[in-house]
Amino acid sequence: VIHVLEDEGNFSKKEMPLYGVRFGDEDCVELLGSYLKDLNVEQATAVQLVADGAQWIWQQVVAKLKELGVEDDKLIQTIDYYHAVGYVISIVAALPKRIGKKTRETILDEFKDALWEGGTDYIYLKCQEIFKRPGKLVRRYINYFVKHHDRMAYMNFRARKLVCGSGIGRTTGDQP
Repeated sequence: VIHVLEDEGNFSKKEMPLYGVRFGDEDCVELLGSYLKDLNVEQATAVQLVADGAQWIWQQVVAKLKELGVEDDKLIQTIDYYHAVGYVISIVAALPKRIGKKTRETILDEFKDALWEGGTDYIYLKCQEIFKRPGKLVRRYINYFVKHHDRMAYMNFRARKLVCGSGIGRTTGDQP
């Protein structure tokens, strides 16, 4: 979905959202490129890409935006907040059995708060404390926060009136 935002972060009433469909990855990027070219994306004050952690999206869509004339300093890359919360939930579900239900709930709340405030370092360090020998899957979950640290600066995004979620409903205000 492509939305044009006004200065205050509201959807533009002059530009209707554009909805694409998913074909193959390359077809999807080409379709996106044609929409963005028609919108003169290179003239935008800023361009925010909100997606999950799929590497092909970051590689191909960023390359397409640069091909269309979007400068690096105008590109804001954002991991969809709800997708990141899914990783937090997966980490909590994988906590060692010695950690009881009430403590798990507390950790989940702490991690979600930290994530919303841009504290992926906190999540990483706390996981280093809790998981003495994390398995391959848990390491993948933890490394997700390291790899995408800059794309999870939700406090910064909100301060700039940018979106934090990629769905039809936007996540710009208080923590959902």
